Amino acid sequence: MNIFRLLLLVMLLSVPAAYAQDAGLVPPDAIVKQTIAELLTTFNNDKEIIHHHEKIEQLVATTILPRFDFDYLTKLTVGEKKWAAATPQDQSTLVDEYRTFLAHLFTNSLAQYDNETVSFTSSEISPDENNAVVKSKLNDPVDEPEEMDFKLDKTANGWMVYNIEIGGVDLLRTYKSNFKSILENGGVANLISELHKKNQEVKSAKK
Repeated sequence: MNIFRLLLLVMLLSVPAAYAQDAGLVPPDAIVKQTIAELLTTFNNDKEIIHHHEKIEQLVATTILPRFDFDYLTKLTVGEKKWAAATPQDQSTLVDEYRTFLAHLFTNSLAQYDNETVSFTSSEISPDENNAVVKSKLNDPVDEPEEMDFKLDKTANGWMVYNIEIGGVDLLRTYKSNFKSILENGGVANLISELHKKNQEVKSAKK
């Protein structure tokens, strides 16, 4: 599974603004199903959007980023020990740099959308009602269907996505592994530096 195809599906988890106010009352599977239906309609109605990088960037900024729990994802990616050792300022800066880093990847991945659809199989909320898994299948027009899990946590703003797993590959484990050596050789401060460098390279390439 290409990591860009994995990241593409984050797009399918953004909650429309109409649901934001009472998102905590809406079951996670209902949020995901409704959102996917609306977003697929958007793609079908605007066939040219995948060819417009700036449009996709704006879509990511207004639709995906507000619905993604970057605080929780960053903490899980770094690990409890490294996270606790970082200053509050470094924690905040890391979340910002990681958000920017993933925003670039989300934008690139959306440009690869190729008529995939999603069918749902089941959903489960944890006993403490703070986490949920919505299980489904990713249906690709040219490949066999793949098992796909949407993982969400309940926040003050309602249910938000923090991870996606497809065929055993997931966003959290991928970057936890990728960042391991960076964290071992300088902790959170080193990871901030590396992510900032990558983000600046992307910014410079756009000029």
